[in-house]
Amino acid sequence: MATYLAFVSVARSALKFPRPGSAPTPTQIAGVMNRRDRHGRELFLNHIWESLNAGAKILFFAVATPIMLAAWGQEHFGLFAVANSCVALMACFDLGLRMLTRVSLTNPQLCETAKLRLHALNFAAFAIVAGSGVAIVVLLSAAGYWHRLLHLPRTGDFVIAITATLTTAMMSLQLLVERLAAAGHLSRIKAALFAGNVLAFAVVIGLLHRGAGVATVTTAYFAALGLPLFFLLPTAHLQPRNFLRALIQLRSTEIVSALRAGGWINVITASWVFQTYALVLLISWVMGPATAGTFFLFLKLADLLGVLGASASEPTVAALAGAALPSDRHRHFATGYKSAIALCLTGAVGYTFFSDDLFRLWLHRSLDHAFTGSLIGLFGVAIGFSRMVTSAGVGLSNARPAALGLLAGAATIGGATIILHGHGGPELILILGCGATLFLVPAAGVIARDLGLDFAETWLKPIARFASSLIIIIAICLIAAKIDNVVSEAVAALISCAICARHIFRASSESSHIQPNHSRLGYDTRSWRSAFVMKGVDLMNPFRQPEKFTWTGPCMISSTAGLGDLFIHLPLIAGIANEARRRGIEVQVALRPAHAGVGEACGWNIQRFDNSLEDFFKRPSTLKPLTLIRSIREARRHRSNLWIDLTGSAVSALAIRSAGARKVAARITRGGRSLVNYPLPHTIRESEYDNIFRVAAHIGCELDRSVFDKLLVEQDRETTDAVVLCVTTASRWKNWPLANFLQLIDRFPMSRFVVTRLKNECA
Repeated sequence: MATYLAFVSVARSALKFPRPGSAPTPTQIAGVMNRRDRHGRELFLNHIWESLNAGAKILFFAVATPIMLAAWGQEHFGLFAVANSCVALMACFDLGLRMLTRVSLTNPQLCETAKLRLHALNFAAFAIVAGSGVAIVVLLSAAGYWHRLLHLPRTGDFVIAITATLTTAMMSLQLLVERLAAAGHLSRIKAALFAGNVLAFAVVIGLLHRGAGVATVTTAYFAALGLPLFFLLPTAHLQPRNFLRALIQLRSTEIVSALRAGGWINVITASWVFQTYALVLLISWVMGPATAGTFFLFLKLADLLGVLGASASEPTVAALAGAALPSDRHRHFATGYKSAIALCLTGAVGYTFFSDDLFRLWLHRSLDHAFTGSLIGLFGVAIGFSRMVTSAGVGLSNARPAALGLLAGAATIGGATIILHGHGGPELILILGCGATLFLVPAAGVIARDLGLDFAETWLKPIARFASSLIIIIAICLIAAKIDNVVSEAVAALISCAICARHIFRASSESSHIQPNHSRLGYDTRSWRSAFVMKGVDLMNPFRQPEKFTWTGPCMISSTAGLGDLFIHLPLIAGIANEARRRGIEVQVALRPAHAGVGEACGWNIQRFDNSLEDFFKRPSTLKPLTLIRSIREARRHRSNLWIDLTGSAVSALAIRSAGARKVAARITRGGRSLVNYPLPHTIRESEYDNIFRVAAHIGCELDRSVFDKLLVEQDRETTDAVVLCVTTASRWKNWPLANFLQLIDRFPMSRFVVTRLKNECA
């Protein structure tokens, strides 16, 4: 048997509406939205500044290295290489504090006072450790320890001491301005470092022309590198008085805890340093400074690719740490990793074909082996991959696997270098470094699992998507290498960079975890017909610029999709209506006629709005022109200055504009950009449950889940112990036939059924 009840009068006590107690607040979501919006922009700016930094470093070594070798000889140039490597070794004194500072400053759950105190605490811990390290280095230099151990000229002790001191000062400045990076302005720091590279280049070239020695040049070089960071201090919003007060109030136990907090990040830093620049010192010890100088040049070229990879991975740390939703984490990681792949692999191809010509023009000698260029490129790719893995691990608060992988790789390289140093030169070290990357594969698998994806989807498919572009780049570089002149190689490099940039800045839907075939023409649809309709609507005014959301009245709020979306939207509709009333704005809610009873039960002023255009595009034969005209005419009697459409589609935007709305706020992933004034946040294939938080934060209102209480009624005796069947779906044109429901009821004659429906939706 079955009993029919109106939808709004059915017993609702058996239904559980979602009321998550730990949901992010709109303020937190607003912060996440701001970081998400800035992430892509910061990636672009970081690529620009890192590319300029890489160009400045290439120009410096291209011009300065031949002059240094001619003026000082190989041993003194080896001393300059060792000094540069000491800069990287000083990173061990960082103890992960800079990265921890960035992560903590992006934590939306911490107040400004707590963030300031954490910043001061980490700076104090770094100052103590780095100061102690510099003191030890200076004491060993005074005892003449360094030049004897590393087979350096006697001036090596002074050079290493001054390098350690200046590097510590530069790292202190970077830690002080870390608030800029945490606020999503890492590119400003990179811009200052570029200015330092340019200044250092000019100073060193000037000193070399005056015949300055290695000690003078090294001191001036590192002083110039860090000088522009001073000018960032006023823009870092450091609040000097509060910062000093926080430093004074610190206790020794807090500082000790901060030193321990680095944990696995310290292991990551030390292992990474030992796999790269510490090898220069190791080679100087076992093979001599001349060989160390050669490996240093190879390492510098390889590290340029690693730096380009870091331009994608560094912003990803803060983006992953500050992402409150899984979809954001997927998107940020995919965007950063895609950029790192394109930059590193493109650079590796260039090194493979053009390194020998580079060394002939640069140092007037060819490489010892034809495959050395390929090894340099692969080593650079390995550095970029390791940085991406470690950055993702830190951003996801799971640094241990990456730390263990790097530690195993560092131990393998160090041991093999000592044992096999008589069986090969710098090329052997490059091969060992590439092989050590395999130790990071387990950590990469853990990151994929933390992101909720499999290994192939996370790490291999992005490479496969770049494969076609990479083949074109290889072909272009091969042709240029066969022609073998400077012009052809320069043209090949420019074309390769353009192909790489096109891949990086391709449509964002391809850079996310969503497969490209889940959208058409960049819209949230799998239907080509719908995509062309959306594109046609958007071409009505292709030059419309998005505006900043502004409240105005009278206001209309609409949710004209199915019943499922409506119930997800109810807390958001209630929150927007509450905010509008708080601002003294007249507000109405537009729902489909069949859903009007739900809105009336919630206590809203309902405007029945049946978008017949939507039905027409689903099934053209359903168009009823007179009904459509009547509906639009009725809606135009209640014209709204602001219409907030939570459904969002090109057809909805067209119908809303026809209804006389002056300003429209709606999502544009389903088209309608040319008609929408205020685009609401949304991404392709995103869950509506996630999206309501974003929209609430964007508009500036609180979700009101108490609206569900208004739909609860007393359960009557007739519906006790009954099975409730709802003969309605999200889309009226996809309703399960009523006959199927009746057959289901007939299959269970001993059970009591209560059938609910929406009025006027089914017979």
